[in-house]
Amino acid sequence: MKERTVIAIMGLPLSGKTTLGKKLSEKLGLHFIDIDDGPANCAPPRNSSPYSSEEKRNYERNRMVICYRVLHEAVAANLSAGNSFLISATYARQRSQKFLINAVRKSGGNLKLVWCHFDDQAREISKRIEDRKDRGKIGGCRSLSHYLDDKERFEGTNLSHIQVRLDSLEDLEESIAKISDYINE
Repeated sequence: MKERTVIAIMGLPLSGKTTLGKKLSEKLGLHFIDIDDGPANCAPPRNSSPYSSEEKRNYERNRMVICYRVLHEAVAANLSAGNSFLISATYARQRSQKFLINAVRKSGGNLKLVWCHFDDQAREISKRIEDRKDRGKIGGCRSLSHYLDDKERFEGTNLSHIQVRLDSLEDLEESIAKISDYINE
């Protein structure tokens, strides 16, 4: 892997971004920043029903702008210091992806983008939400309707990337191998 590289893991909520980021961090010995952890702690608290009214949607949009700004400042600071590392965030909007590109370019770094997918049938979505709750990890998505709303807003990406599927533990191991090859190209 080139020096000063950020591996950005993107995808819909529940797609396995955090799980993948933690495993990659262990395997590669790189620092991992999840938008739902540090950056989210710098923004106002999440509303329990962020899409139930236009006012709450605007609040959530503004909250997420803060989260992404903090994340991108961390990207620029780490790359400027010569660090390679991992980040994870939904990156539902291409506008947010452009801010990431600008942070990477500003710092003279390299970007490797990984897009996570999973079999997002209603039963699997509900299972993943319950699993999060059982582990005490709330995350950004708390219901099937919330997931479907996020999916409707998701724009995908036009940036160079690889796609991985995370439907099982076997997929996780295959994805780690695929990403290792990709970042060493």
